[in-house]
Amino acid sequence: MRFMTTALLVFDALASFSSAASNSSCDTSTDACVDVLDNSHCQITAVDSGNKTAFLECFQGGYSSLAPVTKICQCVGCVGNPIDTFITNNTICT
Repeated sequence: MRFMTTALLVFDALASFSSAASNSSCDTSTDACVDVLDNSHCQITAVDSGNKTAFLECFQGGYSSLAPVTKICQCVGCVGNPIDTFITNNTICT
């Protein structure tokens, strides 16, 4: 079951990446959204374990100096449905 969840998250992340350029809430020309796209493996691992702290740590550093929550909320269109659901369920973007 864990493999299936991880496989679905990977597939969804890849699908999100391929459609990111056409999504208005995922501006791939910004450093913040590039950071969101670049660390999908970290996001998937954190979501799979249900760990909000680990999820937020995925967005430390990178190209943008923005705070992790700011990056996530500015680029929520860059992530797939399972990750978007995790963001909503954990009230990361309020």
